[in-house]
Amino acid sequence: MDELKKVGNIPELQVKYYGMYNSENDVDVKFQEYLIGGRIKKSKTNNYKNMPFEMISDLLAETDDSGEYQTKRTIFRIGKKEFRITRQLIKDAEEQYSETAEKVFNAAIGITQSELENSTIYQPDYIVNKLSGVISNYVSSEMNNDN
Repeated sequence: MDELKKVGNIPELQVKYYGMYNSENDVDVKFQEYLIGGRIKKSKTNNYKNMPFEMISDLLAETDDSGEYQTKRTIFRIGKKEFRITRQLIKDAEEQYSETAEKVFNAAIGITQSELENSTIYQPDYIVNKLSGVISNYVSSEMNNDN
């Protein structure tokens, strides 16, 4: 969170809600005896732009009181980096939340059709050559964030 705090306004923020329910009661009576199970999956996505960091803690603490969603995934995108915080409602005798945080660095590497056809992409020297640029890009972005 310290890295996000340094940014100030979060350029791109997405909150996804997921819920899953049994749906055995939604089947016509004449088909009921053949039904072995059914589920309904529900999802909702909210997208935000340039949200001040100070409001993030309120957004993360917000819960779904309707009971429709069991999982809330918050995704922050800053350049090529992606931070994910997942909050999951665990229904036991009492409701508990499980929270997970991830940091992801996204990068793309170009591959030509001939490299793909000639199986060049499976050669260790080729892989090292292509990934060295990605690794140096990641390391330099990490070093810039530490300053």
